Amino acid sequence: MRPPRPWIRGLLALFLGACGPSSGAPGPRWVSLTGQAAGAGAQALGGVEERVVQDAVRIVPVGSDVVFESEYGPDDWILRKKRYWSARLIVAGRGAPADGTPPHRLTDESGREYRLLDRWEVREEGADLAGGFFVHTPRISLFLEEGATPPAKLTLRSFARRADAEGDGPRVTGERLSGDALPVWPGEHLDLRVDVPEDASLRFATGFEPSVSLDVDAQVTFRIYRDGRLVFEHGFPYQDEARLDYHEVQLEPGAGVPLRFEVLGLPAYTSFFAPGIGPREPGSYGARPWDRVNRGRPNIVLFQADTFRADNLRVYGGERSLAPFLDGLARRSLFFPNAWSVGTFTLPTHASLFTGLYPHQVGIQSPKSSLPREALTLAELLSRSGYRCGAITDSVYVSGKFGMDQGFETFDEVHGDFDSTLERAQAFLDADDGRPIFLFLQTYRTHMPYLVSEETRKSHGEVLELVRDFRSLSQEFNRIEDGRLEVDAQRRRATIDGLLEHYRGTVVDLDRGAQEFHRRLDQAGVFRNGYFLFTSDHGEAFEEHDEMYHGGKVWEELLRVPLFLHGPTIEPRRVERPVSLVDLAPTVAELAGVQGSEDWVGESLLGDGTRRPIFAFECGGRGASLAVIEGLQKVIASESSDELARDGLLHAFDLAADPAERRDLSASPWARELLERRREQALHLLQPKVESQGAALSTGDLDLLDAMGYGGKDW
Repeated sequence: MRPPRPWIRGLLALFLGACGPSSGAPGPRWVSLTGQAAGAGAQALGGVEERVVQDAVRIVPVGSDVVFESEYGPDDWILRKKRYWSARLIVAGRGAPADGTPPHRLTDESGREYRLLDRWEVREEGADLAGGFFVHTPRISLFLEEGATPPAKLTLRSFARRADAEGDGPRVTGERLSGDALPVWPGEHLDLRVDVPEDASLRFATGFEPSVSLDVDAQVTFRIYRDGRLVFEHGFPYQDEARLDYHEVQLEPGAGVPLRFEVLGLPAYTSFFAPGIGPREPGSYGARPWDRVNRGRPNIVLFQADTFRADNLRVYGGERSLAPFLDGLARRSLFFPNAWSVGTFTLPTHASLFTGLYPHQVGIQSPKSSLPREALTLAELLSRSGYRCGAITDSVYVSGKFGMDQGFETFDEVHGDFDSTLERAQAFLDADDGRPIFLFLQTYRTHMPYLVSEETRKSHGEVLELVRDFRSLSQEFNRIEDGRLEVDAQRRRATIDGLLEHYRGTVVDLDRGAQEFHRRLDQAGVFRNGYFLFTSDHGEAFEEHDEMYHGGKVWEELLRVPLFLHGPTIEPRRVERPVSLVDLAPTVAELAGVQGSEDWVGESLLGDGTRRPIFAFECGGRGASLAVIEGLQKVIASESSDELARDGLLHAFDLAADPAERRDLSASPWARELLERRREQALHLLQPKVESQGAALSTGDLDLLDAMGYGGKDW
């Protein structure tokens, strides 16, 4: 699937395709320093020495990675319950060893090793937890026999991965920050020699994630030296929150200029992200100095509103005007009223969106899968073609831990509010270096829990019935579901409708945020030569088919998504043909003027399209379903290859006459004929092209997935 990659991407001159072809003058040039770091060899990125910090943390190098050792005495532990002790986690590890050994080890002075428990063991009723420990940032918990006390000395060893070994250069995957980076940690330095042309600047972002929790005042300082002379310094107090700050340093020209990258301070995960040398005066997004001959490649912004049903918009059949901005923009766009997702929850849909393949083809077999590094992503393709690729996400499944960061120079994930998401996107835009951008923005603004702003409560109080708060409604529904609360059908429906009203309230908030985001892009000049794509990864169910939320069977309320494309050369029109999220990768590639992958199964939305079926998969393990849609005829079948090979037909619907899927037509001859006609194709799409890979998640990651409603998944 992945073509051979160049040894050092950063040493290649990246030219805009239309820069000065008629004059013969060379176009602007950008050089990635992560590529040069790969050429410098692994030892240039080394320099980790065994040392002790603040008498509390010992740093032990393990190859190019690190183990943090922290010691605990009796006074560090607090008895929470009869057998359950808790202490502050001094050091937070990162990643897991490649040999499969546990990321954390706890031993006492005698050498006794305690068992690392997982999240589900701790929750299991009646489980024997004695002699085990549990790491859940920012705490560590220890389980002992009743009446026992912690030993006089316990040593916790936490593994910390520095970076992935990539042929194109080092790549960091952190809790919040991932991307191409020089992973220089406090107490280290990295020396490189680079060629600096006339009128060039060094641009990069300093990335910080805390690794220790000590009650001391400390400073973190990033520095860069040229020929031993300090040319850049950026410092701030050591803090509990990660941060990403963009910078520019103007450099005098020269060949083989020696640069030293250095960080000072307490142990932390610090890196110089996306360091590169490019033109000092790049102009602006809408006015490049080299645009006099031709405008070059366009900017492309993909806005993914997670969990956003198609019928949230009036242009998709919605009954209420909850999103006037998006409705208006859709009418002025290339608009597809018959658009389907490829799955019913976030992980498989993003895997397809980024790779142009269906989920099983890229190894997404269950909710615990991760996108394998062997899969070629759209961002990788664009990055190699000269694009500056950045992602701003709300984390959880859209995370570097699930492999979604591949190809993005900077991948900034925080599970927070939409205002924060917009500010992070603004920082990316402000760090313009002259290259065209591919910016992917994902938000959980309409995802459970449905948090409706006070502004929306005031502006839509007469439209939305937000009488009760989401928390009480959710708790009531859970009690009804597990049998603790008996109610009649009318009361049950009222509870569900209350949840739906809160969901619709978040649509109002999302629309307001989307309008602000679009305004900022327009103000920056992105759309003078750029495109805006809007879509969702899946919908949300409110018991239309006895299911709530998402991740279930491939019903229309989960599969139907909005999809439209707006830009200076796009003729606004409504296109009725069926399309899929798997079509986004070839569409973006065509907009960028980049040759797509031969493996892609979708087709560009910019063409006339061909008559073809649409597929969607539950990716939920045993009992999961798949959908085949041809025209507006739809069959639902088993996702099990064995059952599908024998028959596997579950349901069938004529969506033209029955868009809500109320009348099952699986007994009709056309249903079996459709499935028989597409059976081999469906079986083929269930086969992975790359080896399936599991996500390495911390207990904190699992807790976040649980809080987002994914706790019942097959972990």
